[in-house]
Amino acid sequence: MRFRCAGNYEEPLQHLISGFPGGSAGLALLLLRVVFGSLLLVQGGFYLRELDSSPETLLLGLAAVAVRGMLIVGFLIPVMSALVALGGTGVGFSLLANSTPPLFHEGLPAMLAGTVLLAIALLGPGAFSVDALVFGRRKIIIPPSVSPRRE
Repeated sequence: MRFRCAGNYEEPLQHLISGFPGGSAGLALLLLRVVFGSLLLVQGGFYLRELDSSPETLLLGLAAVAVRGMLIVGFLIPVMSALVALGGTGVGFSLLANSTPPLFHEGLPAMLAGTVLLAIALLGPGAFSVDALVFGRRKIIIPPSVSPRRE
């Protein structure tokens, strides 16, 4: 079965490629990443300054600080969003150690953080990110098909 593409062949196939919005939408995504990353930095700092810190607590603090850096620069946003969601779920269900004071353990802050994280994950990193530089939009040119001539 052959598929034919109608219209201008030089237009990018934007429906198949994730968007990296620029302009005000890209700035809004950058702002969301910076604010959420800053919250992760504070949460990671709470984990790292615990007096009776176990190896699990130190690992969670280091992971929160590392993921924060990747979120702010916009590197591997879907993977980082999944890691933060798994960590938040683990802390929420008391499977992982919680820091003192807990930022995201209560219902409303956890719901707000989850909503911001979901928005970042679904909208993508935006044009002002490392992902946009590495995996950004590409122009796909589909040449017209040449059918064999019948003689």
